[in-house]
Amino acid sequence: MTLESVRAIAETGVDAISVGSLTHGARSLGVSLEVVDVGSGGGR
Repeated sequence: MTLESVRAIAETGVDAISVGSLTHGARSLGVSLEVVDVGSGGGR
């Protein structure tokens, strides 16, 4: 699937189309999530 062919495919009536080229040139971002259990009675 390319951006050049997506219109022709969409016009066939499909429900969804995935196009990876939208994100191939995107820069990455380092993100983290830290989960702390404070509900066990021994919290802060």
